[in-house]
Amino acid sequence: MKRLFTLAVVYLVLIAVPVSAKDLLETQLEKSLAVAVVRKSIISRGLANCKARNHRQTIHLLKTFLNHFKVSATPLEKRGYHCLALAYQSVGESAAATETIERTLTLFENSPIEQADFEYTAGIIAYRQDRKVLAVKHWQKARQLYLENNAAKQWLKTTFDLAFGYQKLGQIDRQQQLLLDIKSYKNKFANIQQFLFE
Repeated sequence: MKRLFTLAVVYLVLIAVPVSAKDLLETQLEKSLAVAVVRKSIISRGLANCKARNHRQTIHLLKTFLNHFKVSATPLEKRGYHCLALAYQSVGESAAATETIERTLTLFENSPIEQADFEYTAGIIAYRQDRKVLAVKHWQKARQLYLENNAAKQWLKTTFDLAFGYQKLGQIDRQQQLLLDIKSYKNKFANIQQFLFE
């Protein structure tokens, strides 16, 4: 009888364990989803601070809530890395700015447009660090990717920045060629006039 009672208790415990494990798993999943929602909200707040040029607050929010050990990132997180790198540069933390943008260029799988966006941001950071030759290289890559992917507005903006970079390097011929390129690509990008007059 004692043995039968022990078997019954063990059986009941075994039956209860999967239910408890399931409940535990559901609880963990709910907590995980709640954490993801909070992370997304805080990253969005970081992006809003970036737009408002509250650089210290941007760094505080994004540095804390972007996962620096992840090898993939959502589009929201990628925008967060752009802002974080620019915020670091704006407060004079050049090494952190460079490290953040280089990480995004090399670690994440980016679409061609995302890659171009990161190259463009890397150019801005390099330019602000008075590394104009490096800035021009990044903008050249970004410009080519924008061209290949028919991103007219980004191509135009990058071309102007690249022309300015060439001017600062004393390469006036290259600057003039870029300005002519803008005119010659008018046919390729039918809506380029819209961007010229915004």
